[in-house]
Amino acid sequence: MGREKYILDSDVFISAKNSYYSFNLCPGFWNSLIYFSKKEQICSINKVRDEIQKGNDDLVSWIEKLNNFFYDHNNNVTSPNYKEIIDWITHKSNYTTEAIARFVKGADTWLIAFAKTNNLIVVTNEKSNPESKKKIKIPDICNRYNVQYINTFEMLGNLNVQFKWNEKNDF
Repeated sequence: MGREKYILDSDVFISAKNSYYSFNLCPGFWNSLIYFSKKEQICSINKVRDEIQKGNDDLVSWIEKLNNFFYDHNNNVTSPNYKEIIDWITHKSNYTTEAIARFVKGADTWLIAFAKTNNLIVVTNEKSNPESKKKIKIPDICNRYNVQYINTFEMLGNLNVQFKWNEKNDF
């Protein structure tokens, strides 16, 4: 594998915290995010941070300690890609008005635009569903704009991350 760079959707953090990589169960997951962020292989955008900060839990406390992880998404370089995606979604797609409003309000459009601008791989747990008109999925917009996407487990595998259990006590 080359030195791919990844941009994380808010769902990556939230799903991990709520289930398979909770802070007390798998601190190595969170440490690996920090490690690869320092190596400039993992990042996200301010809009994702803003979505996460709507919560009131350990995840909010954790992200507040991060430095240089969340990039400014709204800039002159990213804006043309953002506008292109918005234009297609609002004027040329078959999505419902409600689906468009939800998608545009959240971080997803900016996430994809930032990934396209900076040649990053989007990491999301969403599954493609091109037939849906009521919910816009990140993979479907990534496919339309030739932005690569993978899930959390694929990213961890590509980065050769391993979580090893160490026996602390004799049973």
